[in-house]
Amino acid sequence: MVSLVAEVKKLARWLDRGLGHIAALMVWFYRGLISKRLPKVCIFTPSCSVYASVCWRRFGLVGGGKLVKARLSRCRGGVFQGRDDPPHVSS
Repeated sequence: MVSLVAEVKKLARWLDRGLGHIAALMVWFYRGLISKRLPKVCIFTPSCSVYASVCWRRFGLVGGGKLVKARLSRCRGGVFQGRDDPPHVSS
């Protein structure tokens, strides 16, 4: 018999991943409609929007959101620049 707690955790993980994909889709729309009209100012490769999209698809809304928040805090500090790839999923 599957416990209720296990089912709730499974549902929460599924919901987190689904919301992460929705957030990534919103970034896709931003990149297609708005970003192309703005000047290129990102100091990192890949851009923050690409980084956010990848993180949300890989880690869900909560886990990816933490990574995106950390990336955005580094974005305008002027200390770091260059290549900053999203982490890979640990197995």
